[in-house]
Amino acid sequence: REEIERRSSAIFVDLRFSGSEENLKALAHGACDIAGFHCARNQRKGSVQHVGYRRWLKPKEHRLIRFATRVQGLMLRPSLAGQVTGFTDIAQRGLRFINRQKGSGTRLVTDQFLADQHVQPREIAGYQIEEYTHLGVATRIASNAADVGVGIEAAAQQLGLAFLPLVPEDYFLLVAQSSLELAPLQTLIEVLREPTFRRRVAQLAGYDTGEAGEIVRLEDALPWQGR
Repeated sequence: REEIERRSSAIFVDLRFSGSEENLKALAHGACDIAGFHCARNQRKGSVQHVGYRRWLKPKEHRLIRFATRVQGLMLRPSLAGQVTGFTDIAQRGLRFINRQKGSGTRLVTDQFLADQHVQPREIAGYQIEEYTHLGVATRIASNAADVGVGIEAAAQQLGLAFLPLVPEDYFLLVAQSSLELAPLQTLIEVLREPTFRRRVAQLAGYDTGEAGEIVRLEDALPWQGR
């Protein structure tokens, strides 16, 4: 945001943080120009993320701007390192879980893992307790208010937690195809493609921006869309 506004006094970036579904809905309703969301690579047609996102995605009208790739995993109290392999262990051991809010991309990923591992939400102690950011989940674990939660490696590392990688995911920016030639979007794309941006993001554990700024069609990037 700072770099975009530095380049042009005519551009003002209003940056707001909310869940992936909420962001996509906002773009569909004209409440924003760019919607950030993330998609785990283990998703498929009919998956939890597919069902959550599909109503807002319009392949003929939208384009994706690649932002970053990263890894979702289990953030754990350090004493649990090497003792948990998945949600079956969390349920069987009665570990205290801290969840993300409904509509967040991470909550959708969590629910897909539960379905894949045949674990019911009611078997997870704390499934109904929600936080609104990766760092919020990590803070709960670091303060011993929970034992485990789903999040990104950067948040786990920041608070000294153990981290078990589960699935790589792509973070995209969704925009209307008709807006791609507008000056603010062109400036954003330029910034994403430059080494300075990539060096700064590389300081975050688990992030890769090698394809940042690439414009792709939905059917070429999302695992459930097909070609």
